[in-house]
Amino acid sequence: MVEATARQLLIDSCYSSQEADKELLKNLTAPEFVSLLVKITLDEEDYEGDAPMQAAYYLSKAPVELTKPFENRLRRLLPDALGYGGHVALTLGRMESAKARTVIQAELGDGARFDAWLYEEALKQYDV
Repeated sequence: MVEATARQLLIDSCYSSQEADKELLKNLTAPEFVSLLVKITLDEEDYEGDAPMQAAYYLSKAPVELTKPFENRLRRLLPDALGYGGHVALTLGRMESAKARTVIQAELGDGARFDAWLYEEALKQYDV
């Protein structure tokens, strides 16, 4: 899938497009697509908007073996992923990233953040 198509599907999924959601979920088993989701999540080209947030959401649903190669890059993103850090934390928690655990705990803080439930869910992954 080309990046422009993926970005459009991510944006459409943000506005409850079931077709976009189905297409994105269908591609989660493809390593190239997961790599593209990581690229969009990292947003190093400053596209901003809804696509990075949605890419992080779908990454949290991807097979762990496909997200694991991106552990360090996602861990470094975690403190800066404003608005979608919870899904990045969940992705890292699902892979039981030892390096990310303390960062996830620190980001959760006192649990007052709007997405605290995602950080809590990420930390539960270590106890499974």
